Amino acid sequence: STLTESGSRVIDQQIVVNKTKKLNLKSDEIIQYFEVDRIERIIKENKYSTVALQFPDSLLEYAVDVTNELEKRLNKKQKIEISKAPQIDTTDIEDMLEEGAQNTIKNEDASVINSYVTLLLLADTSYSPCCIDEIAAEKGHADFIVHFGNSCLQKTQRLPVLNVFCRELLDATKFVKNLEDFIKQDSNLDKVILFYELHYSSIMESTVKQEIMNSDILKNHVVLSKANKNQVAQRIESEKYEPEQFMYSVSGRGFNMQQTLDKPTEDYFAENVAFIYICKESTYAADDPFLMQLALEFADVSNIYTYIANSSIEYAQRSFKLASQYLKSRQFVVS
Repeated sequence: STLTESGSRVIDQQIVVNKTKKLNLKSDEIIQYFEVDRIERIIKENKYSTVALQFPDSLLEYAVDVTNELEKRLNKKQKIEISKAPQIDTTDIEDMLEEGAQNTIKNEDASVINSYVTLLLLADTSYSPCCIDEIAAEKGHADFIVHFGNSCLQKTQRLPVLNVFCRELLDATKFVKNLEDFIKQDSNLDKVILFYELHYSSIMESTVKQEIMNSDILKNHVVLSKANKNQVAQRIESEKYEPEQFMYSVSGRGFNMQQTLDKPTEDYFAENVAFIYICKESTYAADDPFLMQLALEFADVSNIYTYIANSSIEYAQRSFKLASQYLKSRQFVVS
């Protein structure tokens, strides 16, 4: 029937297993890659007491190393002071606090107890790895979440979040050369809009951006999207956010096109614009939350491509054909 199918598509489809290349990070590289210094600073500045650390499966092998490093930095002093302090029964502390007799405990002993930071490790979350698992964090009574890896920058309702994208490397020279060849092949293209998995944000907003500006072919054609950090609903109090306004926003990435038009039309996007999504591994739109959202936001655009890191630009036709069929079937059922 129109609402069901035989299941042959699922049975016949080929499953592609992507083997993620291990990072093999050394201890000093782990600190830099996971921005441990920054995490430590923010936790101390805001006096967070219970911190949830959310890792995707691809980075789970480093979860213990990162947690141990933070534990050592945040609680080393407290552990030494507590060991020297008089032995106090925690039940006695609760009774004294309830009776308003805090002064019966030495101030320094009470501050030691109150400043201890509990670290929770979130793994195997219920959602896509790019989504923040606020529910699991709240079950652990967390007052702060650190999310590692690629992110869809979803809004949180109650807890402040720090997104640590983790800095993946990209051969900027090779990518720019691919981009120049791509634009040369299509004289009708007015703009190429670049999106990327956010663990490439550091190199995209520095080295790649500079090489694009230095290229006579690219500087007037390429629009580089940015992570819209203002999208996070619950902000970190000690962090300053520069206000940014975007004409268009897709799943936490924003871009502007004021260079040529005040407000580009749908026809303009369909005929004169190409999207390129830079990702670490080959993916289909139906499996990638960002590509799915891109297909929804710009339904008339057929020029959508992916660039597999350090590889080549590929047309995402099959990917979006599958996504389109999926979306139409969902829309039909809902309506």
